[in-house]
Amino acid sequence: MAVFVALTVAVRFIPAPPQTHGLFHFLAFTIILSGLVLGWQAGFWVGAISDVLCFMLFPTGPYFPGFTLTQALTGAIPALLINGKEKNLVNLFWAISCGQLSTKILLVPLFQYILFRPADNLWSGWCLLALPALGVQLIHIPIYAWSIHSALKYLDTKKGTVLR
Repeated sequence: MAVFVALTVAVRFIPAPPQTHGLFHFLAFTIILSGLVLGWQAGFWVGAISDVLCFMLFPTGPYFPGFTLTQALTGAIPALLINGKEKNLVNLFWAISCGQLSTKILLVPLFQYILFRPADNLWSGWCLLALPALGVQLIHIPIYAWSIHSALKYLDTKKGTVLR
């Protein structure tokens, strides 16, 4: 579990391409992978611990525990949804989609609205924050699903039980 926390913090060091305005960070990849390999509880704790460590090392604003909860759920939800099912590309895509849409499209914009109030009412503020996040996740989800499927196939050739 500590290796996944360290990998997640290390991925934070990789800068996003400048033309993406900082939107394309792939922090969730290692968190989701940890949940799928080690179980949903480990994914939950990898997400929570790495969020706190990343905040301590790279503070980007006020600390808000809702973001820690979001990162924890990022590791737990896909692992819970795929628990006991074959980890093929379709199941991974479905599980990662549900996790990313519930955390990055629903919760993160809600928490950003609570902190920063970009609009007068909740609905327009949430839409203002959620629509760009939706565009980012439409790119991230297929990349995560394919990358994690490839990583699990490789681990399965070494260990023999990851995909089952």
